[in-house]
Amino acid sequence: MKRFLVIAAFAVWSLFDVAYGQQIYIDKVEEDGTRLICAQYVGVGKMGYGTSVSLSCGTSGDVFLWVISLNIPYYESHPQIDKGRFLLLKLKNGDIIELKNDTEVGPADYTYEVGKYSTIYHVKPSYYLTEDNIKAIIENDVVKLRIETNLGQTDIEVNKNRFSKAIKTSYELIKERLTVKKDKYSDF
Repeated sequence: MKRFLVIAAFAVWSLFDVAYGQQIYIDKVEEDGTRLICAQYVGVGKMGYGTSVSLSCGTSGDVFLWVISLNIPYYESHPQIDKGRFLLLKLKNGDIIELKNDTEVGPADYTYEVGKYSTIYHVKPSYYLTEDNIKAIIENDVVKLRIETNLGQTDIEVNKNRFSKAIKTSYELIKERLTVKKDKYSDF
């Protein structure tokens, strides 16, 4: 009986592993009527490597702009990510999605933690993607990331199918929010 309960607990936990507690943390309308919806960051890195991902959507009328943001810790180094640098997403089926950074990320954009033995710099690049990219990510688990910086390329192994689960949950939450019309007077 005890063995059954342990197995059942792990099964339930795996169902809610990424999605449990994930929510929208920004849903605002600007003066010009544009709307921004952001899902919270979710950890996707393997072996304690604290990489996390977030999906956002900006809308203006019938135009939707989807953005994927990463939070990548670098120990004792502070890379820059110039405009036009790439992010490669390797899918389980072997396909590769290439996304480009359109904003420079430099020292002024970092947050950092000073520890007893090292300093950890959190680099947060963002990349535009299409709904077709999002659907490909959801349907075919992302197994590896490759990010290009001024220091070279960094490969990041993804924990199981966490990346795809996080994007799927974020996408569904954002799409649900988009069904509700909102203006600057909403929730006042």
